[in-house]
Amino acid sequence: MRQKMNGTHPPDGRFRPERFAPSLLPKHAFDLRLPCAETRKFAVIDEVRARLVEDGAEINDAEGIRVKTGDGWWLLRASSTQDALVVRGEAATPDGLTRLKRDLTQQLAKSGVAVAEGNPGARG
Repeated sequence: MRQKMNGTHPPDGRFRPERFAPSLLPKHAFDLRLPCAETRKFAVIDEVRARLVEDGAEINDAEGIRVKTGDGWWLLRASSTQDALVVRGEAATPDGLTRLKRDLTQQLAKSGVAVAEGNPGARG
C-alpha cells in the first residue's frame, strides 16, 4: 500500500526541495532603485529596449523590460511613485547573478545611468 505525502514531506519525513517548482527554490537576487529624472526615466527604458531588440535578446516589455537569459532574468521599469528606475533580477547561481548585473549595468551606462556600488536602494 502506498503512503500519502503529508504536505511537503514524503513518507520518510525528509524535506525534498526538488519536489517544488524551480521558481520556489532559493535564488540569487538583486533589487535596486536608481535615481532618474521623471523626464528621463521612460526615455532610458526606450533606449535600452531598442538596443536589446537590435541584439536579438529575449524580452517581454509588458511592464518596463524583462530580459530572460541563460543565467536568469532582470527587469527594468520606471517607478510610478518616485523619480527612479526600479531594477530587479534573479539567477540560479552567484556567477549568473554577477553576469546579469554586469549586462544590466552596461545597458544603463549606455543611457547615462550609473549603478554605484553600495547603492542605498540596493537589496541583495
